[in-house]
Amino acid sequence: MKEKIFQRFYREKRGSEEKRFAEYLLVELVRTLLCMPPVTFYYYLRHDADLREILKLEELKTIGNYEDFDRKRKYLKMHLD
Repeated sequence: MKEKIFQRFYREKRGSEEKRFAEYLLVELVRTLLCMPPVTFYYYLRHDADLREILKLEELKTIGNYEDFDRKRKYLKMHLD
């Protein structure tokens, strides 16, 4: 019961930026599980409405948003190494 309350609180109270980041992580997880290179997967994501519907993406509407997060991830990885 306690976990459900925390999940509901997080779902209702988190901001738009957090939702975008969570969706980005979901997309990257699916891409990794399918063993697809980013270019190929994002091409499918852009042109396949069924895939977007299955992932239930609400915040990340454009490929530009994914590219922004991917750029930030690479920048952070470069500085951590």
